[in-house]
Amino acid sequence: MSYEVIRYRPELAAETAALHAQLFGLGTEASAAYLRWKYEQNPYLDAPLLYLALADGVVVGMRGAYGTGWRLDGERCVLPCFGDTIVDPEHRNRGLFPRIMRFALRDLERRGHAYAINQSAEPITVLSSLATGWRAFGPPVLMRRRSRIEHTSRRRRSGFPVRTARRVRRRLRPGRSVFERLDRTGPGLPAPADLARLLDGPGPDGRLRHVRDAEYLSWRLADPVAEHRVVVAQSGSDVTACLVLKTMRGNGRAVIADWAAETPEALAAVIEKTLRRARFADVAFWSGSLDDATRDALHRIGFYDVDHGMRVSLLLRATDDRPAGDGWRLGGVDLLAPAAWELRLIHSEREFV
Repeated sequence: MSYEVIRYRPELAAETAALHAQLFGLGTEASAAYLRWKYEQNPYLDAPLLYLALADGVVVGMRGAYGTGWRLDGERCVLPCFGDTIVDPEHRNRGLFPRIMRFALRDLERRGHAYAINQSAEPITVLSSLATGWRAFGPPVLMRRRSRIEHTSRRRRSGFPVRTARRVRRRLRPGRSVFERLDRTGPGLPAPADLARLLDGPGPDGRLRHVRDAEYLSWRLADPVAEHRVVVAQSGSDVTACLVLKTMRGNGRAVIADWAAETPEALAAVIEKTLRRARFADVAFWSGSLDDATRDALHRIGFYDVDHGMRVSLLLRATDDRPAGDGWRLGGVDLLAPAAWELRLIHSEREFV
C-alpha cells in the first residue's frame, strides 16, 4: 500500500471530517463544523494547518496545528499548537504518525514558525513526543470539588431513600445542559470586548501570556462542541473577579477554564457563590501555573488535588532539529523555564481533565 503525506485540501474536507467523527465520537456534520471552526476560522493563521496521510489517495490519518497568540512584554507572536491526532485503526503501527509529524514540522519551519506547542497531549502522545525531541512542562495543577449532588448520588448507591435518588437521577440525566440551573439567573456571555477587558490581564510581567482580546474570545466562545458561561463578581461598579466556565456538549461536568480576580480570596468567593447557584455534579479547576495563595484559597472552599497521571501542562519543540541545549528562546526569554509561561485551560482544546 502506498502512503503519502500532504497539506489539507478543501476537496478532502468530507473525508477528513468522516475520519475525525469515526475516532472522536462526533457525527460527521459536527466534526466538519468543528474542523472548520478550529482550523479555517482561526484568528491567527491565514490558511489551515492540517496535515493528512493518504493511503492510495484515501485519507487515513491527520494531525492539526491551530494558531495560538501569545504576548510577551507587549510583543506578540503566534505559536502553532498541535492537536487532533488521528490514524485509522487499520493503518496503525506503520510509522504514519512520525511521518506526518516530520512533514508538519518541516512545513511550519518553512512558514517561519520557529516553535510549536501542544497543550492537550494524552499520555501516549507525551511519551512518543519526548522520544522525538519535544520538552514537557508539568505537571499541571488539577483540582476537583464534589457537589452535594455527587455526594447524594454516592449515598444513593449505598441505600439512600428512593425519592431522593429519583431527584438526583432527574438532575443528572443525559441531554440536559450542565449550565441549566445557572442559566436561570442569566450569567450568559458578555460581549467579547467587555470580556477581553476583564481577562486580558495586567501589564508586562516577563511571562508569555495568551492573548485574550476580543477577536480571540469571539472565536474561542464559538466552539461548536463546547458550551461556555461567564460569571462576573462586582463590588459597586468595580469588578472583583471573573470566571469562564466550560463544558463539552453532553458531558455533564464543568471546568473553570479561565479566571481573573483582584485577590485569591475574591476568586474563591465568586467560585463558592457560583457553585451554590449551579450545583454542578462535578467541577474541576485546571491550571498550568498556579501560585500557592490561590491554591490554598481553593482548598479552603472544598477543592482537593487530583492525581494528574502522565498529563503535562505543555509540550514544546523547535520546528527544526536544533536540540533544546542550544537555547530555545523568544524575546530573550528561556522557553524551557516553566515560570516563563502562564497557562490556562481556555486556550487549549483539552476536553476535560
